[in-house]
Amino acid sequence: MINCECKQCGKTFLVHPSRLKLGRGKYCSLECVQKSKHTGEDKKCPICGKTFYVIRSTLDIGEGIYCGRQCMADDYKGAGNPNYAEGHINPDGYKKIYVDGVQVLEHRVIMEDHLGRPLLSNEVVHHIDGDRLNNEIDNLRVMPWSKHASLHNLERRNKEYGVVSARGSIPPLPIERGNYEMYKL
Repeated sequence: MINCECKQCGKTFLVHPSRLKLGRGKYCSLECVQKSKHTGEDKKCPICGKTFYVIRSTLDIGEGIYCGRQCMADDYKGAGNPNYAEGHINPDGYKKIYVDGVQVLEHRVIMEDHLGRPLLSNEVVHHIDGDRLNNEIDNLRVMPWSKHASLHNLERRNKEYGVVSARGSIPPLPIERGNYEMYKL
C-alpha cells in the first residue's frame, strides 16, 4: 500500500498500487469525490427565496437565476416581462404588443383605433412602404384580403420582370364588384 494525499481535503490515506496505475486513488472518500465535482455555486431564487445549486456551465452562460421554471414564469408575467410594454418582433417581422394581457399585431390595433371599429375577418392592413415596423397611420391602408394578395403578386411579378416602381406609391386598385369606398383613407 502507498500513502497518498487527498486532492480535496489534503488528508493522507493508503492506496493499492494497482489503483494508482489506473489513475485512481486521488480522493480519500466518496464524499471528497462528490465535493470535487461541486464546482458551481449556491444561489438564492429572487422569486421564492429558495437556495439552489447551479452548475458551473450554467453560470458561465449567464443563466441559473431561478430555482425552476415556475419561478421564472412567475417573474416574466405581466410587467415583469421585457416585452410587456414595448412588445417584440415576431418571426414574420411584425411588431406584437400586449393589449389587455393578449398579444396582438400593433398595426392592426392602430388601424382599428383609427377606424373606430374592429377589423373585419376579410380585411388586411397593408404597409404602403413595405416596412412592417413602420406603423404610422399614413403608412397603413386597409383592404380586402384578396386585393392585398393581388397587390403583392403584382409587385412580385414586376420585380421578376425588372419593372421598377416606387414602393411608396401604390397604384389605385380597380374595383370590380361591391362598394369598397370604406377602404379608402
